[in-house]
Amino acid sequence: MHGQSLLWGVRESYVNYVRSLPDGAVHCADGVRALDDVGGRAAWAFEHAESAPIDADPDELRFRGDLRFAGHGGMMFVMILDPWISFTATGVRMTVVDLDAWPDTSVRMTLAESLPGWRRQADCLAEIPIALHEAGCQVFGNIYPAGTPLSPVRILDEEPTAALPRVGVGRESPPHGTYPGRIHPHT
Repeated sequence: MHGQSLLWGVRESYVNYVRSLPDGAVHCADGVRALDDVGGRAAWAFEHAESAPIDADPDELRFRGDLRFAGHGGMMFVMILDPWISFTATGVRMTVVDLDAWPDTSVRMTLAESLPGWRRQADCLAEIPIALHEAGCQVFGNIYPAGTPLSPVRILDEEPTAALPRVGVGRESPPHGTYPGRIHPHT
């Protein structure tokens, strides 16, 4: 659906931690933008990926955007690239580009899944509670175990209002395409 977007706050305590660092930074590019005060919390809006192939799974929603968190002189680096939401028989799965395959962005990994018991009800996608998947632990440097709750995701049928301001988080992170401090080990 044209104009759809994914609204996600990642994990509130993690975002607050990055904000508290003297060199903490958040950078968003290529289809994701920062919003502030969405239900009193920071959130990012990922835009609908227009390039989904014709044979794409109808139970899969593709979004695009590059969201990066950095700090500790470059020793902490998290990159969330192009999240996709898949509806399965047991709930929802969120996948992202697998950085272990970098620079190949066609390889994906499961970052999170809906909490047990969540079921899609009609077209109600107002809030989907998700938790970190075992494979997704590496994205956050293995500081959170599998099953750790993440911020719920919301699928919006339109772009969030542009009137919401950007989140001010620490210093500006390095430009898109570079990796701060600790060079990505797979480049």
